[in-house]
Amino acid sequence: MPNHPFTDASNWLKLKTGLTQLAKTEVLARFEQVSVEVKQDGSLLTEADTQMQIKTQAFLEKNWPEFAFLGEESSLASQENAMLSEQV
Repeated sequence: MPNHPFTDASNWLKLKTGLTQLAKTEVLARFEQVSVEVKQDGSLLTEADTQMQIKTQAFLEKNWPEFAFLGEESSLASQENAMLSEQV
């Protein structure tokens, strides 16, 4: 796996720094202003959940467009052809 982007420590740092900044701007900014929806399955969904996923996906697509993204709030249509795998 020598050509994988995350064999380079600088990419890990970029990922960590980028996601930390997103959490600060998207989640912490909404900490005391929570609006909650109840999803069909009974679980809760906040604006922070939705925005964090949107911004995370955009950040990952910008920096590593070769990777697919599947998030908890992804639409069923976007999950249709998704395959999850785990390297052992």
